[in-house]
Amino acid sequence: MTWPRTRLPPQVPSVGFAPGATSLRVQESSGTVTLTVQLSAAASFPVTVAYAATDGTATTSDYTLAAGTLWIAAGETSKVGAWGIKE
Repeated sequence: MTWPRTRLPPQVPSVGFAPGATSLRVQESSGTVTLTVQLSAAASFPVTVAYAATDGTATTSDYTLAAGTLWIAAGETSKVGAWGIKE
């Protein structure tokens, strides 16, 4: 007897920030803040991460409103994004 072959979907890695990036303090004069987005493992397919900035202790008078998609290529485990800061 031959069993039909079942192709399982690829495993999707979890997404997070580099250690220490969940709470940042930046100098407003720096002009930008960078964050590293990490995958728990390299994927065999491109991974897209949707992001949006929201107010916390900083408001839109402090940063450039940012929303978009960060693309992580197949085989990569991280990508760095940069966002503007207003003085």
